[in-house]
Amino acid sequence: MRVLIIGTLLLQIASVKAADESPVFIEPDAVSLTMSQFDLTEAEAIRAERLRLLDTSFGDANLSAVELLGKYADTEVARLRYARKHVIAAADNVGRSQAWALAIYRVSQEQDMVSAILATNPEIREGLARLNMTAPGDDWSGFDRGGSPLFTGTRTLFVGLDCGEPCLDAFHAENAKRRMGQFAALNLVFVGTTSLDETRVFNWAKKADVSYESLEAGALNLHIDDSDWQQMRNHSNDVPLVVR
Repeated sequence: MRVLIIGTLLLQIASVKAADESPVFIEPDAVSLTMSQFDLTEAEAIRAERLRLLDTSFGDANLSAVELLGKYADTEVARLRYARKHVIAAADNVGRSQAWALAIYRVSQEQDMVSAILATNPEIREGLARLNMTAPGDDWSGFDRGGSPLFTGTRTLFVGLDCGEPCLDAFHAENAKRRMGQFAALNLVFVGTTSLDETRVFNWAKKADVSYESLEAGALNLHIDDSDWQQMRNHSNDVPLVVR
């Protein structure tokens, strides 16, 4: 068994060397995209694409360019360098995913669009009826003037970007209740924020381990502060604050 493992490793090492030297045609657009995505040099991007052809033989077909470079790096310094690039790219991707989920959520709350979807897809209303739920297009009294969802079964938690552990603890406590089925969705409203604070809001969400799936499903919703949210909390800026 040990001989087989050593032989496999030697074969992989030889294959890496061959991949570095082989004249494989690589699409220029793919190289440019890889360079910009991970802040790589042209030589690094080309090597990553060559390594991709090799690595499929070892079961890691879905590795990114920077992961491939890290996996086959010759030194610990190089591995750490690529690991940092991977973490930076992953964090950026999470932020973009959360921003995209928030944009989808905002659009989904537009009355005309939701009404049109319900009109052309009657099975949605039928499915909601079986769950004893009212279709959102049927009654818009549950929305505040800013378009924020206030359906029955939704809870609102007011937090602050600089609140620290008390707000994080309050979020985790309320989110645990949501997961146990005590209510359907949790609105997170960031007191005192404006649209200029969206990046800080997403960073707070990442720190709190808010998942893209929960945002996309509408189970968790991130909100910038406005006059309607202020009215809901009686213009208090005390955080954390739960409104049921």
